[in-house]
Formats: sequence, structure tokens, C-alpha cells
Amino acid sequence: MAHCVVCYGWGYDHDSGKKYWLIRNSWGERWGEKGHMRIERGLDILGVESSPEYAIPYVIDLNDP
Repeated sequence: MAHCVVCYGWGYDHDSGKKYWLIRNSWGERWGEKGHMRIERGLDILGVESSPEYAIPYVIDLNDP
């Protein structure tokens, strides 16, 4: 089973004064904050800022001969 995370937004914690990325994890709702987590912005933790990756799906039309 493949594992992936998706960075889908950002925010700011007024109590700590820290900026963060919002991440969704493919492990499901039992992990982290109901399947989500926050990673502090500006520190490149886990390479989230220096090594982002994405995929463009290739769709095959099974009806096209």
C-alpha cells in the first residue's frame, strides 16, 4: 500500500505565534489530528518547502481503439 501526504493549505497559530502548513495523511483518521497534521512553515521540515512533488495522472480511454 502506498503512502502519501497532501499539503492543502496553511495557517497561523496565534497562541504560539507560529505559521504552519496543513497536511492530509493517507493513513486515515486515526492518525494525527483526524488524519491531518500541521508542519511549521519556514523551517523546511521534512523537505516540505524545498522538495515538493506532484503527479499529473495519465488517463486511458478504454473506449478509444
